Amino acid sequence: MNHTLKNIVWYRDNESKNLERNIKMVTLKNKSPKSLSSATFSAKAIMSFAALGMMVISSVGCGPNTPGSLGGSDFGLQALMVTRINTDGTSVSSTLKWNQIGGADHYELARTQNGSSTEVNIGSSKILNTATSYSDANLQQTASYKYIIRAIDANNKVISKGETEEISPITSTDLQAAEIQDMKFPPDSNTVSREANLKWSSIANSDLYYASIVNNSTSKQIFGVFTKETTVNINATSSPINPPDLIKQELPILTGGLEKEVRHKFNVYTIKFNNTDLTKATAIGLRQSREVLLIL
Repeated sequence: MNHTLKNIVWYRDNESKNLERNIKMVTLKNKSPKSLSSATFSAKAIMSFAALGMMVISSVGCGPNTPGSLGGSDFGLQALMVTRINTDGTSVSSTLKWNQIGGADHYELARTQNGSSTEVNIGSSKILNTATSYSDANLQQTASYKYIIRAIDANNKVISKGETEEISPITSTDLQAAEIQDMKFPPDSNTVSREANLKWSSIANSDLYYASIVNNSTSKQIFGVFTKETTVNINATSSPINPPDLIKQELPILTGGLEKEVRHKFNVYTIKFNNTDLTKATAIGLRQSREVLLIL
């Protein structure tokens, strides 16, 4: 049986010196993909590109090795631009996440703005090769951004490159704040492990809501869930909606119970994404409701 595999090869063109990526398809005759190592498979592609006058920087095979085990592996760079519209002001930041690259001595991270080709370095000049994330703060609500990351080897050469699409933040005009309308508690006042429901107003253009409860004395969040409804049981043991990990880094899912004789702070965030498919969303807007305090 023949197997056709995809091999991603990074190379530097001898004339333009630009780093490019090429996807090469190779057919293995009468061999299972598992029978050919990544190193062997990559060597086939390297010889092919050398014959075309291209200097191969690194390649990614489709053998049994895990992602990141070979130099030049795909960064898988992800970005989530977050607009937080709180009662005390608005801020825009980005959370970046990527895969480790084998053979990298360090990473270099940069961004461009409003479609420009001019790159501005962010983070330290040499980001540790063990790092897989970065937070970029103090962005402009009216600008768009693109992120670029490079893996640099011990000889100070680029062995892999990743970049995002151009991302525009959700603006404060895109979201209205919800109003907490009601908190219903059964008459059992001797326990905090009882049924309790929080209700808020519906916002027409929101994609989701996030209900949050914080211990007002310690500022520790004890509850946080995502829902499409306008009510939630605040003793729920799971979140009705489970969004991708990058979103949960910003708004964690927590299901700790209420604490007796403690002042709790309730908030509801209206949420807007730039893509209805949450796995493809690159921008999110969060608008905070007015806080409501309660002592059990």
